[in-house]
Amino acid sequence: MSIELPARVSRREEFFGTMVGEQQVLLDIESGVYVGLDPIGSHIWSRLETPIAVEALCADLAAAYEADLETITRDVLVFLDRLAKQKMIEVAS
Repeated sequence: MSIELPARVSRREEFFGTMVGEQQVLLDIESGVYVGLDPIGSHIWSRLETPIAVEALCADLAAAYEADLETITRDVLVFLDRLAKQKMIEVAS
């Protein structure tokens, strides 16, 4: 799956999350699979609580981390593709 900037993404309800130290740990209640997120991944996950356009998510992250939008966009698309492959997020065009 290749997620594009106009797409709206949100997290699936089947994942339960909690903080363990500085790392967010997610549990897929259906499969019992755990996934750990670093602080930036955790920030993205929190933003996916409600549907958000990928383009807006990238712009928000670039502003929050004072980072290059092109770099943020590339990294976020890779991260979201990984989440989509693991069926952790919903993607709507």
